[in-house]
Amino acid sequence: MSRWPDHGIALEHGPLVYSLPIKEAWSSIVAPRYSTTDFPVWIDNPSVQWNYGAFLKAASDAKFERRPMTTDPWIDPPVRLTIPARKIEGWDLAVDPKDPETRYSPPLHDLALGRAASEANPSLAVPPGDFLPAHSEPRPVRVADQAERIELVPYGATHLRVTIFPDVS
Repeated sequence: MSRWPDHGIALEHGPLVYSLPIKEAWSSIVAPRYSTTDFPVWIDNPSVQWNYGAFLKAASDAKFERRPMTTDPWIDPPVRLTIPARKIEGWDLAVDPKDPETRYSPPLHDLALGRAASEANPSLAVPPGDFLPAHSEPRPVRVADQAERIELVPYGATHLRVTIFPDVS
């Protein structure tokens, strides 16, 4: 277990970093100046829940599982971690108010204060033009009472993923 800024936690085992794989829903659009109907822009959005915080009291709460090698370890990896996690209601993709079609990865929240960690410490604010524009407003969040176990796979075996989780311990 490694600690990251803004109360983030990442899980590692040897050289592997683990992520929550997120099934994606693909769609195509034609973006003027950038694509055509023959060569559209492809967008993948999450089609399953992904907004979890890690609920680890100790690194031993993570359970490592080794399975037999598969024919395609990138699709079906032979190693996995399961961790206790709690769903964070309200921690959703951020929508750019200037362009509602554009969505961003949300910042980690300072869950004790119910606001984005960058609000509590302005030096952590994401500069305009990065993943979260300065004019985007984070929403209040609520951490679920019940913990559940989620399965993580190696980072390289995912397309969409959450790798650094808010610490909800």
